[in-house]
Amino acid sequence: MTPIKTAITLALAMMALQQTARAAAWGYCVAPADAQNRVYVSKPFPASATDAAEPGFDTALTEHRLAHDAVECARAENEAAAIIMRQHAIAVNRGWGREVIDMPWRPLR
Repeated sequence: MTPIKTAITLALAMMALQQTARAAAWGYCVAPADAQNRVYVSKPFPASATDAAEPGFDTALTEHRLAHDAVECARAENEAAAIIMRQHAIAVNRGWGREVIDMPWRPLR
């Protein structure tokens, strides 16, 4: 293979890996309810839905009449990282004495 073809092949491979990394990103959402000393935590979800995640989780909690403060969604490089980050957030909140409510919610794609 010529040096030019090798460079083109490497550039295409790098672009494909970047696309794969973007597609593999995952996230989860949390919503504290300080007055009730609890926090609501969503299930992990593919990050392709993160644009709608914060308002979607907020709406789901509101529709279930669950008082809560501001919703925040975290993003991770992949599903495993999102699961680990979520577990850490749960552990930290439990350490602060908050009741953790595991919500069976994921954003619509």
